[in-house]
Amino acid sequence: MRASQDSDGNRLPMFFVDANGCWIWTRSLDRKGYATGRTHRRIWEAFNGPMPLGLQSDHLCRVRCCVNPEHIEAVTLWENNRRSMSPLGINFRKTECKRGHTLSVENTVIKRWGNRECRTCKQARDKIRHARNKALEQAGEK
Repeated sequence: MRASQDSDGNRLPMFFVDANGCWIWTRSLDRKGYATGRTHRRIWEAFNGPMPLGLQSDHLCRVRCCVNPEHIEAVTLWENNRRSMSPLGINFRKTECKRGHTLSVENTVIKRWGNRECRTCKQARDKIRHARNKALEQAGEK
């Protein structure tokens, strides 16, 4: 008996449709709950043609084992990360820093690795650091 067969040797379906229209993959899943291999991409390509170079599949329904091509969109890595529930995606969607300052274009510094920093908080930290360094210099001169 193969894993894709029931005890009578009948072939099992590759997916079933749930109440939300998700095609729930019944074959092997990885440790994060995604269909293994390139299943999402292959199914998307079977319905939509080749996925454009540089794009990857994003689950619009947020159900990792869903393989419904209507629930999958071809997006860039950046867009997929932005939409995700990972720390990167969560931080990207924040509109305020942890001290409540608005993360607007004018009040945001983009650092070297692409992460954002509140300009108001950065200026306050820089001011404190400058005062501390000045006090240390003066203490060293005496």
